[in-house]
Amino acid sequence: MEYINTTLWKASLADHKDGSDNLRKELRDVFETARKNVKEILDKIRVDFPALTVHDITHVDSLWQVGSLIVGDDYELSPLEGFVLGCAFLMHDAVLSYDAAGGQDALRSTVEWQDFYADYKKNNSLSSDAQLYETDFRTIRFLHAKYVETIYNKLFYRIDGASFYIIENERLRKHLGALICKIAASHHWSIDDVERLGIQQAALAGYPREWRINPMKLACILRCADAGHIDEKRAPDFLLRLLTLNGVSRSHWEAQNRLSQIDIDMNDEEKVVINSNIDFREEDFAAWNVACDAVQVLDHEIKASNGILKKNNIQEFKVKGVSGAQSRECLSKYIKTDGWTPSDAYIHISNVEGLIKNCTVMHIILKLS
Repeated sequence: MEYINTTLWKASLADHKDGSDNLRKELRDVFETARKNVKEILDKIRVDFPALTVHDITHVDSLWQVGSLIVGDDYELSPLEGFVLGCAFLMHDAVLSYDAAGGQDALRSTVEWQDFYADYKKNNSLSSDAQLYETDFRTIRFLHAKYVETIYNKLFYRIDGASFYIIENERLRKHLGALICKIAASHHWSIDDVERLGIQQAALAGYPREWRINPMKLACILRCADAGHIDEKRAPDFLLRLLTLNGVSRSHWEAQNRLSQIDIDMNDEEKVVINSNIDFREEDFAAWNVACDAVQVLDHEIKASNGILKKNNIQEFKVKGVSGAQSRECLSKYIKTDGWTPSDAYIHISNVEGLIKNCTVMHIILKLS
C-alpha cells in the first residue's frame, strides 16, 4: 500500500478542499523532499551493517500503513501532526550508518564503544576485524536513538559534494526540527518518558490554530507502528539467501522472514493478529522465541500507549492488543510450530532466603577453589 493511501495521511496531509490546501501542499512538498533526502541516508545502512533487518525507505513508508491500522479509520490528526509524524518516521532509524553517526572514527571515540570493545576483546573466538565490526554494530544500535535527537541540524553531503539538510525548509526545520527528532528518538524511551513530551504544542504562526500538535500522541503512534512492522518485508527471501548471518542476527532474520503482515483479527476487531507463513520446526526454536518476543513487545506498546492516552484524555487507538500475546501456548495458534509445542514454564521458589544463603556459600567456595 502506498503511504499516501493510508488513513493517517488522508486525515492530515491530503487535500481537504477546505480553503487550507495551499498550506497542506507546502507541508507535503517539504515532506516529500525530506523523504528523498532520507532515502539516500538510509541506503547506507545496508552497506555498513548488512546484518540489520531492512531499515530502508520501504520500512519507513510501511509505518504509515501499520500506524493507520492500529489507530483506526477515524483517528484525528492535524496536518501539522501529520507532517511531524511523517518526518519522525523518516528520522527514527536514520542514524544507523557511519556517515549519519559522524563517521567511524567518531563512533569509536565514544565511551560506549570503548566499553563494548573491552567486552569483545575477551572473546578469543572473534578475529580482530570481527571484534571491531561487532563493537561498531552494538554501539550504533545502542546510540542511534540518542544521536537522532540532533540529526535535523546535521549537514549531509551527496556524492557530487552538494550539501543538504533532511528538512530543507529553513523555517520548518528551525521551529519543528527539535520536536520531530525528540519524537523520533522516543521510540527507545520508556513510556513514562514519552508522557513527559506533553500533549500540546501550539501551531506555528500562519497555520490554523486547530492544527496544534500533540507530541505524546505522535510518539505513541510511532512506537506502536515501529513495533508492529515485523513481517517478511523486513527480512526478504533474496537477502536472507545472500547474507552470511549467525547467532542473534540469524534468529531475527528467520523470525521476521516467516511472519505475515499485521492484520485486524476478524474475531476481535480491537486486536491485531500476526500469523506465520512458514511453520517453525524444533531447530527453529530460537527464531520462534524472537517472533514471540516481538509480538509481546507490540502488545505491550499498544497497551502502554493506550494507557497514557486514556490518562491524559486523548483519543485512544482502536486496537487494544495482539491476539495470542498472553502466552507462548496461545501464540502458537497464530505463529505455528511443526513437531513441538511452546510452553510457559515458571519456577516457583518457596524458600527464597534459603536459596540466597546457599548461593552465597557456593559463590565463596567457587571463588576460593
